[in-house]
Amino acid sequence: MPPRARKKRKGNEEGGGVGDDVATFSDEVKVENLVAVKQEQEGNPKENSVEEIQQVEESSMSMLLKEVRSMREEMKEMKGLQERAREETKAGKEEMLNRSEETGAKMESVFEELISIKDELREARKEGIRGAETTLQISQQRRVEGGG
Repeated sequence: MPPRARKKRKGNEEGGGVGDDVATFSDEVKVENLVAVKQEQEGNPKENSVEEIQQVEESSMSMLLKEVRSMREEMKEMKGLQERAREETKAGKEEMLNRSEETGAKMESVFEELISIKDELREARKEGIRGAETTLQISQQRRVEGGG
């Protein structure tokens, strides 16, 4: 609080006179103004600390908001990557299933062909055996006819 203004005393019982070093109201106002200017130049600790606190709070909030935005963007990117990975995995599974089905169909076709070849060989063998038997019978009949 500013000191109370005192009036200049022109004389008192204690020997005070016109030249006493007692400040006048205008002198005190000048001093208060000088102090206020000096405090403004140096920064009043109370006002400055409130301003500094507000600035720190504002900059902290700004930094936090930037960090939150950054984290949100990263989360969006991660979700996008996860979705893409899921899609690629799904496509990969479908492709593997299709290839598996194709391979299975090819293998089935090859097995059917092998069975067909086996059956043909079996028939040829049977025919060969029949032919050999027929040839043997014919040669035996010739021997019997020719020898008997």
